[in-house]
Amino acid sequence: MTEPSGTIPATTTTGLTESETRRGVITVTVATIFLYLSLYLYVPFLPLRAAELGASNTMIGVVVAGFAVGQVVLRLPIGIGADLIGRRKPFAVGSLVLATIGGLGLALAPNTGMLLAARLLTGASVAGWVAITVLFSSYYRPEDTSKAMSRIMTVWAAGLVLGTFSGGVVA
Repeated sequence: MTEPSGTIPATTTTGLTESETRRGVITVTVATIFLYLSLYLYVPFLPLRAAELGASNTMIGVVVAGFAVGQVVLRLPIGIGADLIGRRKPFAVGSLVLATIGGLGLALAPNTGMLLAARLLTGASVAGWVAITVLFSSYYRPEDTSKAMSRIMTVWAAGLVLGTFSGGVVA
């Protein structure tokens, strides 16, 4: 039995019902939008905030680069961990928690050290992105994996653009 193109399958590799699958797709989609909104909202004014806290030009560069450090250090271990235990949801939820804590830390940091720590946390949060994409694709049939990936990447891009734009408006 085939389904019309663009629809969510009635059953997936996880054996979920259509309703459970739809709820999973919507939940991961909304979570991804909020994750990337929170990660990019402050990008337009982060260097200004660091300078306001007394950071040197070098420290501003370190704070901005902290995001990449968090990703580089944790992306591979998180991917391996998710594969070993066979569960992606804990890593997806962990990403959202770290993004929330990191985002609040960026907003409330009283000094550049705390700003850097918050930036490292936000980088660590996005290290779970691979687990999130695998979780999202699990709601689709194996032959629809490319469709799932194109959809979640579109959501990712929308969150990035909306976050950066909103940050520019707020700044």
